[in-house]
Amino acid sequence: MAVAVRHIRPPRWLMMFVHFPRFAILHPISFSGFIPARRVSMIKQLEICAEIEETVSRVYSCLAEQLPTGSELRLIWEEMARDELEHARLLQFAQRFEPDKTYAGYHIAEDEARRLLVGVQETFDLVRMKTLSEREAVMALLKLEEDFMRVHLRLAVECLDPTMQETFNRLGKADETHVARLKEYSLRN
Repeated sequence: MAVAVRHIRPPRWLMMFVHFPRFAILHPISFSGFIPARRVSMIKQLEICAEIEETVSRVYSCLAEQLPTGSELRLIWEEMARDELEHARLLQFAQRFEPDKTYAGYHIAEDEARRLLVGVQETFDLVRMKTLSEREAVMALLKLEEDFMRVHLRLAVECLDPTMQETFNRLGKADETHVARLKEYSLRN
């Protein structure tokens, strides 16, 4: 016996949601008490970026602890660990802004952000287990800092809000400074 299936239009309240099949999750677009889907996405991406910065800070701190007090590289690692914590605070601050008024459409692909986070976590694990040589650690962090610099500078270009443009410019310039310091150190040693 065949059953006839009749397509029924969803109720109006359900139309207030957008279905993203890739994630199979319903995200609110706008409704009193809900956060717009784009904001959820951008906030999540900024949270991931802040987590990346915090993890990089732990990497630098772990590397610093493995070196004798007062050594040049230890001082570099300690300073960079403090810088990365400041970057995390700036990204947490960025989560307060309304994306529709702040960003011109660009946002970090969640896959890209997660790829960077996984890379940082893997580097942290290797550093914590002391399986990287000093040179390997410098080269791994150099690559990560270059990736972060590109992301921050892209966000700076896409921001509509001048405060956020300045925030991402600062992050990009700090990353550029880290890259230069790491390159300088790697050339000398």
